[in-house]
Amino acid sequence: VHLPSSNMASEHRWFPVTAIFLLLCYYCKHSEGQVYAQKMAVLQNTYGQSMKALNRGKTAAAHELLQMALEYCEDSELRGIPEVIKVQIEALISIARLEKQIGAFSKAASFLKRALKLDPRHLYVSTELGHIYHKMGAKYSRQCFKAYKKATKLRPDDHHLWYFRGDAALSNGNLREALKAFQKSLSLLIKQEVPYDQLQGQKTLVWARTLERLGTTQQVHTANSHE
Repeated sequence: VHLPSSNMASEHRWFPVTAIFLLLCYYCKHSEGQVYAQKMAVLQNTYGQSMKALNRGKTAAAHELLQMALEYCEDSELRGIPEVIKVQIEALISIARLEKQIGAFSKAASFLKRALKLDPRHLYVSTELGHIYHKMGAKYSRQCFKAYKKATKLRPDDHHLWYFRGDAALSNGNLREALKAFQKSLSLLIKQEVPYDQLQGQKTLVWARTLERLGTTQQVHTANSHE
């Protein structure tokens, strides 16, 4: 009679324990997957309902649902997932628009800044943040210029962004930077071969804006002479 060695007996004794452990791991992982799927479904449904409320003009309900969606995005099991971040950014943008509509520009800016932290290369957020700071007045001219400057870096071939950047530079008292930005805006229009009357109209707008800020043509000629 051949008795099993001590090693074989040990292996047989541990096999049921190992099997149970693996089954428990599978069950936990499966349960976690179900919980994740349920939370994602709730998030997507909440965000979807907020968009429906917006389309129906129910801004108060939309605002509340968007806030709920943002809270779901901060859940420990959802935070940081690319799909969730995308929803989070869109929700922040939507709330910022609602705040902008009622003139709550400071709140709108705070939501946009949160979105920009999630995606620093988001062109719309950078541009819209510049628009918001512009509406907030001269006190925020530096933040306005910074936002537009970032936007032109993200899309350097957009003549509108360069015009905004130049206007913000004027508001910030930086004439040289403003003229460079305006000239860049006009050069992009020329490259795009826009109609002559449109180009001349843009030139008139640029100089009218510059003179409005400066109040005199002498300062413009002085600035050009130093280039």
